[in-house]
Amino acid sequence: MTDTNFNIIRVNDAYTDMVGKKTDECIGTKCYDNRGGEKCHTAECPLRIILSGKQKAVRCECFTKENSHKTHYMITAQPFYGNRGKLAGIVESFQDITEQKTIEGHLREQECFYRTVFDTIQDGITVLDLDLNIIQANQTVELYYGNTDITGKKCYQVYHNKKGPCENCPAKEAIRTGKLQKVEITVPDNQGDNLIIELFAVPFHDASGNVCGIVEYGRNITDRRKAEEAKVNLISELHHALSEIKVLKGILPFCSYCKKIRDDNGYWEKVDVYIHEHSAADISHGICPDCLKKFYPEHYEQIKNGKEDSELS
Repeated sequence: MTDTNFNIIRVNDAYTDMVGKKTDECIGTKCYDNRGGEKCHTAECPLRIILSGKQKAVRCECFTKENSHKTHYMITAQPFYGNRGKLAGIVESFQDITEQKTIEGHLREQECFYRTVFDTIQDGITVLDLDLNIIQANQTVELYYGNTDITGKKCYQVYHNKKGPCENCPAKEAIRTGKLQKVEITVPDNQGDNLIIELFAVPFHDASGNVCGIVEYGRNITDRRKAEEAKVNLISELHHALSEIKVLKGILPFCSYCKKIRDDNGYWEKVDVYIHEHSAADISHGICPDCLKKFYPEHYEQIKNGKEDSELS
């Protein structure tokens, strides 16, 4: 208890234990000298607020610092009055919430860590409740939909522009079976292009083992599907090309005199005819130097002499 001049007039045992002083060491001293805190001598001091008449009761958090160690308190301050109804002083109670603040700090750090991981994942992740309301979505999902706030909306409204759940909804099936579900869907992105999404719906459970929500994550496999389609088309084209290629193989019956080839039906054909019909090659006729000399000696000599003259020149 403090009078209107900030002098301590009464304390309980819990207070002396808190400040580490005896009762007579506390009474008669100024409150800010006895237990100095961050709000002392400021407009946020709960005693000053009550003395100013702005509030009749104040509840606030405050900390004291000693040897780099912070002690956090929840302070409740209320006025008390004398016999004539005049303000006589203020009653303050202090609750040590240092452990609570430490736990809250750890929780905030963990939440920040998990949120960072959640947003770093390149697959689109959505957390749904049992009514298919979006509880949370990561940044990948938000980018697909122009960074709009989709929390609290139905998944089928946001992702499929429908008024009711989709047919063969994997989230509903996961809720019903309690097991992972996987489907492929086509959805438009914020640019109006169709994306092929490999969608997984994974149920999560409460402490009793009951399904209490769904984690949906979608993987964009549009590029993969295009590559697979291109591969199939290429293989088809190669098969078609191979089917048109004619290859001569095996032993060919060849006449030693006339140089004709016997086909599978027993007919003897000229070499050029046979090659043309049994391969993809075309035939161009010419004459070799030996045959030119044998059958056209005069031309052979002319050609030969012409070459010699050109070489000499």
